Amino acid sequence: LHDALPISIASLLLEIGQARVQRYDLQPALEALHESEGIFERSRDRQRLRIVRTWLSRGYERSGRLDRAEEYIRGAIELDEEIGNEGSLAVEYNNLGQIYLDRGELDEAETWLRKAVAIAERLGYEQILAINYSNLSQVYDSRGDLQQAETWLRKAIAIDERLSDEANLAIDYNNLSQIYDSRGDLQEAETWLRKAIAIDERLGNEPSLAIRYNN
Repeated sequence: LHDALPISIASLLLEIGQARVQRYDLQPALEALHESEGIFERSRDRQRLRIVRTWLSRGYERSGRLDRAEEYIRGAIELDEEIGNEGSLAVEYNNLGQIYLDRGELDEAETWLRKAVAIAERLGYEQILAINYSNLSQVYDSRGDLQQAETWLRKAIAIDERLSDEANLAIDYNNLSQIYDSRGDLQEAETWLRKAIAIDERLGNEPSLAIRYNN
């Protein structure tokens, strides 16, 4: 019981940190996650330690501290490569690719995203694969290669429509709208943007709706 108590506390701190990252309550989130990390390090619980580090990376990315975000996602990757946890690696490679995308380092972003795609395709992890495809679309969009951007985005849309993943579909439709907008095809841009708005209105997703209405 004495040994189990710190692990229980660390698990609770991890849950608190996750919830606060999702609410963008970032400083308290990072404090809870760091405390949890310390306990899992001392107990040598590698499985939960890599989860904590993934969430620390997400928290630092959302706070704009990309160097710290990279540090922690690489820590999670190192643990999962040691364990041989391919399913988690697909997510972590994607997250590292997203960090490079945020920096504008597009070749490095593509390298890590394609690593994620290779694993997700092999394991048949469709939900992760849709996110990978969407992020690859953003890489090509940032390069100005709108044809390739649309190709990858439509792959993501096909999966998300099949899975009825409405939250991600709203993002996909918005991004496809922006591709048509960049081409000057405003009628098609409006069509896809209204599809995104319809979903977000139904889901009550107000922060995203503000972006859609502005677009």
